Amino acid sequence: MSGTLLGLVMGGSVSTKAQAEFGSVRVVFIKAGPLVGAGRGRGVLTFQGRNYPFKISSFGATIGNSTSTMVGQVLNMRAPEDIEGTYNFFSTVGARVVQLQNAKGVLLELHGKASVELSAGVGGVEITMR
Repeated sequence: MSGTLLGLVMGGSVSTKAQAEFGSVRVVFIKAGPLVGAGRGRGVLTFQGRNYPFKISSFGATIGNSTSTMVGQVLNMRAPEDIEGTYNFFSTVGARVVQLQNAKGVLLELHGKASVELSAGVGGVEITMR
């Protein structure tokens, strides 16, 4: 086998830092509104052993007032800044898990007692780094 071909074969099995990774999040969220509501909160992304604070806000139809603490995973990230953006409802998994996805393909999978209410009531979620 020539040196060039061997290099190509071996190079194909090396993993790169550009591959998507995952992190974890903890979010405290307060929302209020009789019909057209809004919510605000804060959270912390833990990614590659470091913590990154962020702000979260929502918009859309909601009923009632609530304070929620949710935890979960962030999938398909390459850098902490990838968490920023507008998230839309993606799907529910079981009774207490909601998935939201932004335009970069980052997927938030949140668990908590208010997550199903969040999935049904939110028109969108915006995350910005603090």
